[in-house]
Amino acid sequence: MLTDEQKELRKHHVTGTDIARILNLSPYGGPLTVWGEKLGLLESVEPTEAMERGTYLERGILDWYAAKTGAKLRMPGTVVHRKYPLIAATPDAIAVYGLSEYRAVDAKAPTPWTQRQWGEDGSDDIPEHYIPQAIFESAVAETTQTDVTADIGTALRIYPVKYDDELFQIFREAAEKFWRHHV
Repeated sequence: MLTDEQKELRKHHVTGTDIARILNLSPYGGPLTVWGEKLGLLESVEPTEAMERGTYLERGILDWYAAKTGAKLRMPGTVVHRKYPLIAATPDAIAVYGLSEYRAVDAKAPTPWTQRQWGEDGSDDIPEHYIPQAIFESAVAETTQTDVTADIGTALRIYPVKYDDELFQIFREAAEKFWRHHV
């Protein structure tokens, strides 16, 4: 759950959640929604039951991920990219493996009617609107991948999304153009 400070910080940056909407990939709004939120023109959305479900299950999914992988988890909060200060993300956790391996982790709790959109465990076959978010999370956390971790009802699945700098640069340029022209 985001703190009030994180919500305020996120108003001044393009986040992993925002970029899919800016690119018109998200089922949860488009560029106009991001514009209205950044300018404070839209009321905050009342959480739906599905949103609340995801919020409450997040901690359990992260604990399950840690137990399954043996990783230690850190909660980084909202992180601003070191080189590109407009870009920010809020990974649900950073997984620490040994002394030098780190991964961003994003916990998802797909609803029963969306679970079919998720592929096999170990693949990167996830709903396309989560890819830009995963790339932003890896970029700001400076990791080589984001493990998108989903409780699909009968099992915990881990979908490694490798960081792709070419994709990140495309997304970053779209974010900067959007901000420059509309915010």
